[in-house]
Amino acid sequence: MKAFQIKIELIDSEPLIWRRVVIPADVTFRRLHDTIQFSMGWLDYHLYEFEFPQEKLRITNDEESYEEFKFYFAKYKNKKPTKKEDPHGIIVNISVRRSR
Repeated sequence: MKAFQIKIELIDSEPLIWRRVVIPADVTFRRLHDTIQFSMGWLDYHLYEFEFPQEKLRITNDEESYEEFKFYFAKYKNKKPTKKEDPHGIIVNISVRRSR
């Protein structure tokens, strides 16, 4: 089984707080979130959001965040986010689409 070793760092922590974990190559974002929560000793009180700006893609388990995207894109005609439910969470494609 293929796996990746990743380093998780808390931004702006002094001293730096970090963890190194090994995750399977086919890990879902939900499972990655769970791994981060567990490795930091947190109790899963947080929603998650993974953002990929170059791909204009955001993955979250926060339904409210998706609703905010819908509101934002509703201001502009011919534009709307797409939503896809899957094991990763809610995938929001924030690229612009044209209506026909």
